[in-house]
Amino acid sequence: MGVPWAFLRAVRILWRNFGLGPVIRDPVIAIITSHRVKATQKTRKTPATEPYNSVEIEDESDYDQDQPPAKRIKTGAVKGPTKRKGKGKQTGAFQQLPVELILEIISYLPPKNLVALMFLSRGFYDMLSNDSPASLKMWKNSRMNEIVAVPAPPHELTELQWARFLYETHCQCCGSTRAKLTHLFSLRKRVCSKCMSANLMRGSDRPNALLKKYPFASVNALALVLPSDKDISGNVLLQEGYVHSHYHWESHIPVMLRRLGEEYPDVYFGEVHPSESDSYQTFYNEESDRIQTALAHAKTCCIWEKKMAATSELRRPAR
Repeated sequence: MGVPWAFLRAVRILWRNFGLGPVIRDPVIAIITSHRVKATQKTRKTPATEPYNSVEIEDESDYDQDQPPAKRIKTGAVKGPTKRKGKGKQTGAFQQLPVELILEIISYLPPKNLVALMFLSRGFYDMLSNDSPASLKMWKNSRMNEIVAVPAPPHELTELQWARFLYETHCQCCGSTRAKLTHLFSLRKRVCSKCMSANLMRGSDRPNALLKKYPFASVNALALVLPSDKDISGNVLLQEGYVHSHYHWESHIPVMLRRLGEEYPDVYFGEVHPSESDSYQTFYNEESDRIQTALAHAKTCCIWEKKMAATSELRRPAR
């Protein structure tokens, strides 16, 4: 494994902004030196060998004059079996560094670069995708060192899962890597426009499509289904922590309807008013708190996304 560009970039950031002590400086210099020596050896040409040698004759009396002169015998260097590039175990100064030191250095990279570095090789993937305290600390430091600090992950996601959700470049539904992606923060989904149009359904403000597909559904049950923070066009729907136009992920609706029908059938079929069932009121309050917490976190993420877009626009070179 050679010296990755992301690692050298992290070293440059430390060198300029924080200074490097002997503990970090000496191994890094050894890495860069060995990397340059290997590159020089690859480009250096070996001197050409003598391609031909004439045949020596020990006794001229034994030589038959009627025969044609002997031909020169080609005696080039014997080539051994060639090694395929990229095979075999490579050792160097980089592999000799402690894992904690490598994680400390690359923690100054932005999370987007760390996600790309994780898929550079199997070694980096194993190093960055484990749940060790040093790895989790590295992801947290990288998140805080972004140009605009990334919001903390929700309680159901780890630092690694949160970084992959934000910075991976494929749609979580169809796997497309070429379409423009939209982050639905409240639903924890990263989707393309095609999948978003196919899966988002208008909710209680326009229930015709819902009742047409689920004729036995209760419109009031949609209050317990987590809404999206963006509409089909990707416009943010959050205003002061509330959603003014309800869009829901379609597969979540039958799950909630089935749960209400199995656990609270008397309320679902209208035999008992919701306020008369204590167990349903407890369930309703828990789900409402969960939805409000998710929407509050989604609002913070939408504000961060807007600031990052403005920062990227300012950093773009003028044409």
